[in-house]
Amino acid sequence: MRLAMLIFSGTEMSKVAIVAILILSITTFKECSDVNKIEGLIRGKIAEVGKRFAPDRRTSIWDIKVEYSRGKFIISGETDCREGLESLFGVLETEFPRLEFRSEVLVLPEDVLGEESYGLIVNSVAHLRREPSVSSEMVSQTLMGHMVRLLKEECNYYLVKCDDGYIGWVSSSSVARGRKDFVDKWFGDDLYVFYDVEGRVYQEPSYNSYPISDIVLGNIVRFIGRKGNWFYVVLPDGRKGFVPRYQMVSYKKYKAFRPTPRSVVHLAKKLLGRPYLWGGTSTKAMDCSGFVQTVFRNVGLLLPRDANMQVNVGVDVDTSNSFEKLKPGDLLFFGPDENRITHVGIYIGNCKFIHSSGRVKISSLVSSAENYSEGGKKSLRRVKRVIQD
Repeated sequence: MRLAMLIFSGTEMSKVAIVAILILSITTFKECSDVNKIEGLIRGKIAEVGKRFAPDRRTSIWDIKVEYSRGKFIISGETDCREGLESLFGVLETEFPRLEFRSEVLVLPEDVLGEESYGLIVNSVAHLRREPSVSSEMVSQTLMGHMVRLLKEECNYYLVKCDDGYIGWVSSSSVARGRKDFVDKWFGDDLYVFYDVEGRVYQEPSYNSYPISDIVLGNIVRFIGRKGNWFYVVLPDGRKGFVPRYQMVSYKKYKAFRPTPRSVVHLAKKLLGRPYLWGGTSTKAMDCSGFVQTVFRNVGLLLPRDANMQVNVGVDVDTSNSFEKLKPGDLLFFGPDENRITHVGIYIGNCKFIHSSGRVKISSLVSSAENYSEGGKKSLRRVKRVIQD
């Protein structure tokens, strides 16, 4: 009888333990389910704020995620938008007042590079790549003497933001790095801009001397002296050499340029025959939007980098009936439809446009013309005027 009672008692205890385990399992499952649901809601808020403050990955960084750990929701990742991050935590505190959050988000570049987050490009052209590797796709370029903001460093590359807002990885050998006063001093000096299609910086004031660097349209150098018809200049990394005086224009004058139909068409035609290069934005070679940006940059208007960005600038020109309302300097946008712009060119008058397609060339919208572009006429979606009267 006593043995039976002990067995019964043990069985009852086992039942209690099983029930306790089941309750704990159900509670744990419910908690996990609730956590997953809340994480999903938080991810939605992260995406919502990101669309408002960092809508384009080409020009902003918003790589933020959430994870639940030890009673807290950890918000981690990186962004270059401090204002957006502050807004995010304001939203989370309002939407989820009973939850505890901890931020582990790095704000670039301050939390990674500190004060030495400014750079000057030291080569005539620096390639921006999608990833920090020489084998990665080139997405854009930037030029000698231009400032870039360094965001972070990896594998001998800097992730940089250029003056047009575009972000990409640049080899660290292409950049002279320093604090803000480093670039302030550069732009406070007596600067000149190379204003020819291409050339060289020579060791001596002679075309027979060896070069220290090549140089292209829009490169910025510091003037330190003159010898005859030559300017003695310093590059951003300290190299010194000579450039023919006729190829230079003062930086102050350059910054005062304002685009006119004549100046746009004239400079665009000077680039005829230049080869096409995906990601190119220099006179060495360029893609369609790189060509347009290069032309307008050097007559006084900095346009966004890509064609589907440039289409958002300026005012629309009506082409519903004919091309009579078009003016030289207008931008022609092409694509499968209005929401997918894939190509851009510059109108030069007489139903002709200049663009980079294989090479920089002139095409016509008139079917009887020798250089008629049937594909161009059929895919023309919008015309924008960016030169103010």
